Amino acid sequence: MVSALTEKLAQQVSQLSLDSNSSTFEGMTISTLNAFGYRLLRDYFPDERLDVVSAGRSHRFARDLLGALRQKSPEHHAVLPGNLGTRVYLDFLGFLKNQIFDPRQVDPQAIADFILSAPQAEPFFEGQEEQSVRRVVQALVWLYQTYEAKLQDHRLMDFDDQKLRPYALLMENESVATGVQGKYDEVVVDEFQDINKLDFELIRLISAKADLVVTGDDDQAIYGFRGCSPEYIINLEHHLERPVTSYELQVNYRCPPNIVDSADRLIRHNQNRVQKNPIPHRKDPAVIKVIATQTAGVEAQTSLKFVRRVMDAQPALVYGDFAVLYRTNAQSIPLQVEFVLGDIPYYVRPEDNIIRSDLLDRLLAVLRVKLAITEGRQPTIDDQVLAVTAYFRWLNDRDQAAARRILKEGDEFRVALRSAAFQEAVPKSKGGISAAFDSLIAARSLINALSVMADRF
Repeated sequence: MVSALTEKLAQQVSQLSLDSNSSTFEGMTISTLNAFGYRLLRDYFPDERLDVVSAGRSHRFARDLLGALRQKSPEHHAVLPGNLGTRVYLDFLGFLKNQIFDPRQVDPQAIADFILSAPQAEPFFEGQEEQSVRRVVQALVWLYQTYEAKLQDHRLMDFDDQKLRPYALLMENESVATGVQGKYDEVVVDEFQDINKLDFELIRLISAKADLVVTGDDDQAIYGFRGCSPEYIINLEHHLERPVTSYELQVNYRCPPNIVDSADRLIRHNQNRVQKNPIPHRKDPAVIKVIATQTAGVEAQTSLKFVRRVMDAQPALVYGDFAVLYRTNAQSIPLQVEFVLGDIPYYVRPEDNIIRSDLLDRLLAVLRVKLAITEGRQPTIDDQVLAVTAYFRWLNDRDQAAARRILKEGDEFRVALRSAAFQEAVPKSKGGISAAFDSLIAARSLINALSVMADRF
């Protein structure tokens, strides 16, 4: 029995043709959607199949284009947020492609209208006045089209082009599309709650003559910020324009019954969803504790004490057995400080790590400002400016320079924050920053100060 199974597996492996994201096995294709699109280009449109730009090179392109925009039109560059990394810009350009805006032939007005209404564009508009918003949109459209031209100059395409290019070409070539559709009797798509507009339209095109089987859970959709939407699985029949039969996989094999019940009662508050009736397979209950704390700082201390208490009770555990979940990145700061002070090793993504990123510089500047004011001293200008940037989610170079100019005039820091000149120079402030620093100065301990920063900054 074992030898027969081994021989069969060996035969199957010998028939398996692999690339990094796609495999073909006895006529069946298993692939990511991107790899599938790239294969379509290779098989049907070889002249359109370009190398995919590396992540490092795409970041260099983005930096080069932002620099080119500064030279070409300083007034358009000035309105773009200064604290946004190239990843934010590249993600947004990818979002536009996944909304089927082809940068090679897009109507600038159509894409401008879309950008104005897209929640994903909000980071670029935060605190902007009407005139500035118009320039932001113009700058983003220019970056989108110029980035595409940059790719073409180097005979490259990006990650999302692996779907956009084949989709556009199949839409233009009906005979090729018909041939592709005829190859598949059944198309199966997993994690359907996390698809976007381009994903859906490409899947619908490929599966037009096949049985389409999709699996997913709209309650687990978490990628709305990327343009993905559970709407496609919630109202699948409407979007497909063909009959749909639905099946619910009710049995939950992973979670204890009280976890299943609590999660189900919570998620039922969502209005737009597919109603479900989960049944737990396990019979052993879990321990659920809700501990209320007054501040984020006390919450961090409580978390550290809980980890230590559990490890003392169960010596076989290691720190890697614990996970601390939070809603926003700022909420990790008190936790990180407590773990550092408590000599507890932890992992958080590098860009949020206060030791490895520029977060530490801003954090320490805020604390130095608090210490100076508490001791009756005027903080340094550099610390004041860094502290101001720590308050805002994004602050562009122009606003930082304006803040520095106002703060250098010599007024006491909090007085300067409340001044009409500061609020005019930094329109995003709107008075909230002075109240936040008042709360920070009033905090009587480090942990309370961190709580203020997590809540207000």
